[in-house]
Amino acid sequence: MTALLAVIMTHLAEIKQEKKSKKEKGISISLELQLKDLIKRQIEFESRTVENKVVIDSLEKIKGRLLSNIEENPYDIEIMVIDSSFVNAVTFPGGLIVLFSGLIKRSNNPEELAAVIAHELGHVINRDSIKLLIRKFGVTLVVRVLTGLDSSLVIENIMKKMINASFSRKQEEMADQFAFQLLMKSKLKPGRLADFFKRLQKERETGSPKILKYLDTHPTIENRIEKAAEASKSFEGVEERFNLDWQAVKRALPSIFDVR
Repeated sequence: MTALLAVIMTHLAEIKQEKKSKKEKGISISLELQLKDLIKRQIEFESRTVENKVVIDSLEKIKGRLLSNIEENPYDIEIMVIDSSFVNAVTFPGGLIVLFSGLIKRSNNPEELAAVIAHELGHVINRDSIKLLIRKFGVTLVVRVLTGLDSSLVIENIMKKMINASFSRKQEEMADQFAFQLLMKSKLKPGRLADFFKRLQKERETGSPKILKYLDTHPTIENRIEKAAEASKSFEGVEERFNLDWQAVKRALPSIFDVR
């Protein structure tokens, strides 16, 4: 009787997990791409985006190397830069990654930024953004937006909620592990992510709200620094650094908001 009960409980657990998986997959990739286009238009309407060729070409070079080492990717990854002195990076549904110019300016080299982008790509591949969206709004509302039954105000709300929302600790850990493996495949040291976080930590000690926002949405930062440094010990060979004039890239990021 006990053995039968155990079998029944296992079966019920499997059904529950299957329902949960279906809920997370309640929005197809094609619908997710439609949502990405709506969010892009809203960002372009509300924010000052960076279109400088030096910046865009450099980001494309970084993105290209990383993407060439991802085996399965159903998305056309796009990276947008918002002109803002805040340090932040946000992954939206459909493979849209938005970098705030303040984050790029805080990176000492392209390898550090590549580490940040690799982490965001982990969220993309794991579909963390659409899972977060379903958790916050539910499938029904998202579908209503995509079928034109709700206004652009809903898109604006979705966009702002996602900028301020946090992924779970497990999602952050999985995105980090994805980034470590991707960086090593791309001949880059995982420790670059640790270098970036360490510097932000020091600036956070001054109480800068521009830094606090980014670190607050990425919990257990000390543990993540430690794991990135540990992952770097597995790196073999010579790091293939990007042939980019990084100071020229940062100089090409003028900002009406940045007084520094």
